[in-house]
Amino acid sequence: MHVSWRWIVFVLRGVIAIAAGITAFTISVDAAKMLFAAYFVVDGVLTIVLAVRLAIPRRSRLLIGADGIIDLVVAGLFFAYAPNTTILILAVALWAIATGVLEFFAALFIPKIPALSWGIALVGIASCAVGIVVIDWTNLAEIGLLYFFATYAIIAGGLFVSLGIILARAFHRERTTHRERTTTPSSTPSS
Repeated sequence: MHVSWRWIVFVLRGVIAIAAGITAFTISVDAAKMLFAAYFVVDGVLTIVLAVRLAIPRRSRLLIGADGIIDLVVAGLFFAYAPNTTILILAVALWAIATGVLEFFAALFIPKIPALSWGIALVGIASCAVGIVVIDWTNLAEIGLLYFFATYAIIAGGLFVSLGIILARAFHRERTTHRERTTTPSSTPSS
């Protein structure tokens, strides 16, 4: 397992999600569309960076990369069009479900780092749950969507920060173990 700087990307994703969540509680509904788009761009780019750079099975990298691409596509739609309430709610709900499913299945193919796979699976489940709840509420207003997004972003952000810390600790343990192995004198008999 080689995680080095990659844990920072998880923490960064988490901090950005938490900041977006807190911001979503304080802004107008009109500004929320830009917040969604900006969040999706940043999260998409960071997700693609992880997909390209993480030393995990190819299937997981492809699924995580697809998650990032979905983020960027949705962001492009929000920047290009000003969706009405119904389309906005539907787009965010479908985004949450799609990325949640991709994250969950990506987690299934990460055998080396159990904490990473569990954490990614939890984020995927939370994402799907939010998407299903939002899509089921056909009378949800934009403000309700904003609060659902804010809550989800804070929870997902906390999970990503936790994942980053777990990976940093794992990397530190791996590095310490490697150093101990290389500095331990060999047991060769002296003449």
